[in-house]
Amino acid sequence: MSSKQSSATVSLSKLAASFVYLAFFPVILFVLAGDWRWIEGWLFSVIFLLMSFGTLVYLYFHDPELLVERFRSPVQEGQKPWDKVLLSLFFLEFLVWFAIMPLDARRLGWSPTFPLSIKIAGTLLLLLASFLLFEALKENT
Repeated sequence: MSSKQSSATVSLSKLAASFVYLAFFPVILFVLAGDWRWIEGWLFSVIFLLMSFGTLVYLYFHDPELLVERFRSPVQEGQKPWDKVLLSLFFLEFLVWFAIMPLDARRLGWSPTFPLSIKIAGTLLLLLASFLLFEALKENT
């Protein structure tokens, strides 16, 4: 057994359940947008799902201990109170951002329409951020 392998594993059924859970995020995105023809929403969804699914599959095969750790609650006993507050705020912020994004971009149109060059730059930055997030997760065993 290598140093990264141990008896700690995530079952295939739990992994499959995670895939189903993650697949609901694009559904929520499009329900809030009210427009299934939203190209940017599809692009974001594909990047989000590829990053999420790819990370799960990578960890399942290459670092099962880290995958087990990632399945644990982020708020745990023994954590500093400030860490618990920050983690809770981070998850709340993610949910608010995820809801505001389609409401702004499609349903309510709070922001102006952005030029294609800005959309392309944003997509490239999202791809870069996804890659860096994956690398940080991979290196932070």
